[in-house]
Amino acid sequence: MKLLLENWREFLKEDWRDTSWEADAGKVTIGDVVDYLGDETVDINVLELSQQLPPLPTRGAERVAAASLEHPVIVVKSGGQYRFVLDGNHRLQKAIDEKVESIKAKILDLDNPETPEVFKKMFGIVSNVNNIPMYRGTRSGDPNVLSSGPAYFISSEMYARTYGDVGEFRLNIQNPKTVDRETWLNTYDTIALRMNPTALDDLGQEGYDSVVMETDTAIGPMYTVMVLDAERSVK
Repeated sequence: MKLLLENWREFLKEDWRDTSWEADAGKVTIGDVVDYLGDETVDINVLELSQQLPPLPTRGAERVAAASLEHPVIVVKSGGQYRFVLDGNHRLQKAIDEKVESIKAKILDLDNPETPEVFKKMFGIVSNVNNIPMYRGTRSGDPNVLSSGPAYFISSEMYARTYGDVGEFRLNIQNPKTVDRETWLNTYDTIALRMNPTALDDLGQEGYDSVVMETDTAIGPMYTVMVLDAERSVK
């Protein structure tokens, strides 16, 4: 029985390390990030950290209660601010709920010149999308009212207006799948999804909460985002 439990713990550990993000730049696992950051941790004031972050995407009170504060959270930082929790949302929420003063953390600083470029590319997209206005146009109804389920957003208000009245939102995506234009049009565009709705199920089963397409324009990158659950992904 002892050996069985040890093997099960090792399986859970390896499974956690395999949590991944994928984009044109390549694939990054949480294990890659942990190996890069090493064992060094810092103590961060919980109140200060929580005030800089978007709402935490936790999955129920039971998971928050079961979280262990012995393990550090991993936080992405850029522009001198904490942007989002890469690993440990439930731990941080528990610290907030229990009014813990500080929490152990590992910091992935995207402005550090030594940070691997693949990390900057991968997690910079999440930071960018979560910290700029995103727009949604609709030909009928109130554009500011969202229902549960998938929804589309774009960082260009002018482009959103081609669909009708526009609502402005702030997103809180955590694990997007970044795709090129061809993949977007063939798989995640509204017409493509009507032809093959199982693509949404596949995303959820793979652990993604959204799809992002980045387009270079004369005034900078434009982001088109499809979230699986609008109620969970909008701040």
